[in-house]
Amino acid sequence: MDSPIEGLIAATFTPFHPNGSLYPELIPTLVDRQIDEGVEGFFVGGSTGEGVSMTVNERKMVAEEFVKATDKRIPVIVHVGRDCLHEAQALASHAAEIGADAISAVPPSYFTPSNERVLIDCLKSITDVASSLPFYYYHIPRLTGAAFDMPSFIDLATQKIPSLAGIKYSAFDVDRFQACIDQYGNELKFFYGSDEMFLAGLSVGAHGQVGSTYNYMAPLFLKIREAYQNNDTQLARSLQSKAVQIIHTSIKYKGIPGLKATMRASGIDCGPNRLPLDTLTEEEFKSLEKDLDAIDFSKARKGEI
Repeated sequence: MDSPIEGLIAATFTPFHPNGSLYPELIPTLVDRQIDEGVEGFFVGGSTGEGVSMTVNERKMVAEEFVKATDKRIPVIVHVGRDCLHEAQALASHAAEIGADAISAVPPSYFTPSNERVLIDCLKSITDVASSLPFYYYHIPRLTGAAFDMPSFIDLATQKIPSLAGIKYSAFDVDRFQACIDQYGNELKFFYGSDEMFLAGLSVGAHGQVGSTYNYMAPLFLKIREAYQNNDTQLARSLQSKAVQIIHTSIKYKGIPGLKATMRASGIDCGPNRLPLDTLTEEEFKSLEKDLDAIDFSKARKGEI
């Protein structure tokens, strides 16, 4: 299925109150700032958004609030993956009802699909209930265990999933990502899902990128893209190096919790993480702030280096 979605897509954080309950009232603030800073799409309820740690009703509420706050200014892709496929179907149907622009899904990961046919059967059961929406398979084998070769997967999936529009490719094997683009880039869209390798994704023809740090560093990544498009390799590499420095500084603080805390350091506090993710203590957050200050985060996130 053809889809116009391209560009810099922020994998959104889910705002929680200090007690761990949803804080949907913050979503319009998140949406407006990110659109102002140049984000070109939202990916809601994925790994960054802790979708797997929320109930179905919570995920529906968060998706609805993002769609409403965005108000068609930029596309919203709603992640609907769930180990229980009936729940994934409910999320997919809901995404279509609220006016989302596309859906995405990881496969079940407790009982991992044993082969590509089973994987495709799982995804087809989800997409069939929201066939009007473009579907992007969410390939993140380090978390799901579904480590299938994507060009081979596409060969089969295009025959059985009419709404397949592309892949959110969050594995690190750039060569196989490039193989997808080389073979299917005229028919499907391929989004690279590694912020640290943003420039590498551009170099092999990514149609877009989906990432956590675009929530607070969109201007920096847009400058990388501009430099690349202008054949200013030296500037693109310098900007990418600064992005990597910031990312590595953040993720050494417990991974995703460090990224969410960096969002707080950028001026919007999205609250704690849900277990099993471990929220930073105030002492750890102050240490993170100090480390970020040492690398001029407040300027660098805006592309000022």
